[in-house]
Amino acid sequence: MFTIKQAVKRFGIPKSTLYRYIKQNKLRTIRNPFGKGIIILEDEEPRLEALSKLYRAKKKGGEG
Repeated sequence: MFTIKQAVKRFGIPKSTLYRYIKQNKLRTIRNPFGKGIIILEDEEPRLEALSKLYRAKKKGGEG
């Protein structure tokens, strides 16, 4: 399971993009039972990796 902060750091996806995908129900989440915030479920890791790859390609394509 990943917090938003952990997902941003690990996958390099902007926080705003993660929140947009969560709002559109493209990522499954739960409320953090131990504090504030949202936890992205562990089985969403392949989707996060694909999104990370897409975001890096988009960012790389915009530079050159």
